[in-house]
Amino acid sequence: HDATGAFVRKWVPELCALSNADLIRPERTPMMVQQMTGCVIGRDYPAPIVLHETASAFARDRMHTVKLAAQRSGSALRVYDRHGSRKTPLNARTR
Repeated sequence: HDATGAFVRKWVPELCALSNADLIRPERTPMMVQQMTGCVIGRDYPAPIVLHETASAFARDRMHTVKLAAQRSGSALRVYDRHGSRKTPLNARTR
């Protein structure tokens, strides 16, 4: 939403010397460029706490494992039968 980087440059002066493309993910800026602009990530500007690619891959794998376990145990079908389908009234369903 900030194609020119005006907002970031105004409120995060440590990053003002970076190019527009580098403002999006400053930690991916090549070290030589960081040194030339005087903004070394981890020294002049904090390094990311969470690596989003790693965290999202872990979460996807974990969710897939949980989903498979639920399907194998039959609990997913029971939950769907109880809560997922609204074709029959609640009082007509078996518990």
